[in-house]
Amino acid sequence: NFLWDKIKDKKYGQIMWRTGIELKAAINEVSQIYVQALKERKENDGKLTDAEKKEAMYLALKNAKSNIGGADLKRLSKILGLGDGIDAWLETQAESMIYDMKKEALPPKQ
Repeated sequence: NFLWDKIKDKKYGQIMWRTGIELKAAINEVSQIYVQALKERKENDGKLTDAEKKEAMYLALKNAKSNIGGADLKRLSKILGLGDGIDAWLETQAESMIYDMKKEALPPKQ
């Protein structure tokens, strides 16, 4: 398969790996600074509004894209055959990571 052959290529594999690392780091940073500050506010009972969730996602994606850099984002888009759809792909990846992080943070079921 074309995509798997590209990912196995060392240069492209490194871009994919680094993208995952940068995305997770950006999510953690926004979670620790922005989201935690919002949750500590008394008036929202520790729950984020839809607008606050969107802002947190925007900040995480902005930070990740800045750290990845324009050239590697273009390469990644080319590898994945996304054209201009890299932002939507990154957001989907971020949502998946957030879901997994929340799942891991839950106490085990008894």
